[in-house]
Amino acid sequence: MKKVCRSLLCAVIVLCLLTGFAPLTAQAKDTYHTTVHTLKQKSWVTVKGIGDSSQYEAVYHVYKMEVPSGGYVRIYLNTNKAESSKIRPALYKGVYQNTIYFDNDQVVTLPGDGATTTYLSLEKGTYYFFAVKGTRVKWDFQKVSRLNNYCKAKAYTQASGKNKVLYFDYGYEHAQWFKVTLSKKQKIAAYIRNIDEGLEPDMLILDSRLRAVKSTRRSGPNGDYTLRSDLLNKGAYYIRVSRSYDYYWDYSDTLDGGRILSFTWKKY
Repeated sequence: MKKVCRSLLCAVIVLCLLTGFAPLTAQAKDTYHTTVHTLKQKSWVTVKGIGDSSQYEAVYHVYKMEVPSGGYVRIYLNTNKAESSKIRPALYKGVYQNTIYFDNDQVVTLPGDGATTTYLSLEKGTYYFFAVKGTRVKWDFQKVSRLNNYCKAKAYTQASGKNKVLYFDYGYEHAQWFKVTLSKKQKIAAYIRNIDEGLEPDMLILDSRLRAVKSTRRSGPNGDYTLRSDLLNKGAYYIRVSRSYDYYWDYSDTLDGGRILSFTWKKY
């Protein structure tokens, strides 16, 4: 009886091997694997990039970022000691095990030349950073209070000469209004610069009846510009700042860039 059982067992094993139903003891080395690390805020991390493994052909080390809402992200990179590669640092929305994940779901490509700081407006969610080995990365989140200054009646009062970062949050793409009060005849100069990549912002200087005052525009080297009014009578004036060129239309949230602006005005 024992001989019969042994014969049957041997027959079953041979049948399994012949038909491809042998149990898996190791994953084939022609596959890829993704290892996810948590990328904490305000801490420099040296990226591991692509590594070797005894089990896989390659291991891709990616770094997870949890981005809250109501603000923007700053990403600091240093690629001076990174491996030479055509793969540029980038953020991705998805990670897939055993797949070359960076073929899809790329959110934004980041600079890969030396030490850089990039400002990004990202919706709340989870993002994944990938770069080649040796890249150094750090990030932080800047919370921005929403200004409810969407019209003349809600105009915000900002001190002359004070710089302010304006953030156009998702769902809050309306123009932002600022009130200027002149106690005597003076001129107004307003400066605007797009910190993240996007369309050139629009800016108008208006009188109390919302008529554009005569002004001249001087463009800078980085998409920034200054708007200078002629000599104005004392009274109330308004500066309207928009993400777009069009006075009557603010582009929708389909445009991710152009949400972070540096704004300053002064009277003189």
